[in-house]
Amino acid sequence: MNHDRPDHPRRDAAEDRRATSLWAGPGLPPSEKLPEASGARFHLIKAYEPERDGYHWLKGVALAVAGDRLVATFGHNACASGENNATEVTNARISDDCGRTWSPLHTVDAPEGELATSHGVLLARGDEVWAFNGAFYGTGRAGGRVHTRACVADAATIATGSPVWTRRGVVAWDGFWPLQEPFLMDDGRYVVAGASVGGGEGGNTIPAVALVDADDLTAWEVVRIPCPTRIWGESTVIVQGPDLLLISRSNRERLAALVSRSHDYGRTWSDLEWSDLPMADSKPYAGTLSDGRHYLINTVCADVDTSGRNPLSILVGGPGRMECDTAYRLIDARWPLPGAEGYTHWAYPYAVEHDGHLWVGFYMGTKDKHGSGAAGMVVVPTASLRSGAIQ
Repeated sequence: MNHDRPDHPRRDAAEDRRATSLWAGPGLPPSEKLPEASGARFHLIKAYEPERDGYHWLKGVALAVAGDRLVATFGHNACASGENNATEVTNARISDDCGRTWSPLHTVDAPEGELATSHGVLLARGDEVWAFNGAFYGTGRAGGRVHTRACVADAATIATGSPVWTRRGVVAWDGFWPLQEPFLMDDGRYVVAGASVGGGEGGNTIPAVALVDADDLTAWEVVRIPCPTRIWGESTVIVQGPDLLLISRSNRERLAALVSRSHDYGRTWSDLEWSDLPMADSKPYAGTLSDGRHYLINTVCADVDTSGRNPLSILVGGPGRMECDTAYRLIDARWPLPGAEGYTHWAYPYAVEHDGHLWVGFYMGTKDKHGSGAAGMVVVPTASLRSGAIQ
């Protein structure tokens, strides 16, 4: 990819003013009144146990279903002082019983020297699972030449619980860090939502998407979103034909989702602007259920504040609508779940639908330590996620 190429042209935002509305329900409840998602169950993916494995930090769970196996990857760091340095690696675990138990920890990618890999996204396709991971040199937040690297494993090795991952090298530059599972669009390309670290004016980290030809998963075209606001632009997209709705992480000055729209399969975008949806300063995750309804996962409630990422909630809407009208609580600090005691933050969600359930992965943290080294998953029957339009 050419670092110096110009950004794609901006769209005229006048026709996209409706993008500012993400909530179509009668009233978004406060956190204490969010209804619990019926039938939800919790599983621990990875405990915080540095005395056993040496890892002090974990963030960015990704999930994929390969045959009858569930694959979970995440960024892992042995450095006790934080994240985004040269000791960061991409690790994984495999489950053959729907997340109840997990295989021993194994490494997906751990380059040597100053090059590091971290959390990313997964794509199960045919007999392969692709891992696309954020990568950087030295530090990812300060000129670390952020990019995306790929590894691939075949289903036969995944079935053993110890996959063999083959490196496929760099697939995207331009500071791109992938944050959402690739979604295959009607034009034959995948769209991957993420962020361009340092890619905006003054080094601003802005939302971006990558467009990927389905015939070549190793060559990505990065499109940065016009962004007049200072943010940490982790983003997600909802796709409906040629129309794409991008939802970006807020900032602490204004706790609301930011949005942009494309009507040409992600080639051009309107300016990023504020929506009416209260949302925490944390990475969002969106998707589409098998019945065509879209969803959004983050800390979303009427009384969201800067104190944390609690509760983790999911919003759903009616078929064919990009706005949501019903909200549910997935997990919060009131639940004394085995393996989750003492945690108060649930963030960096990722979701896949399988066998009539939505599998939602996340890291578990506290107010003073976001990347705690622990990861969990809530499994929700999709039939329980009823939107107002179908109740």
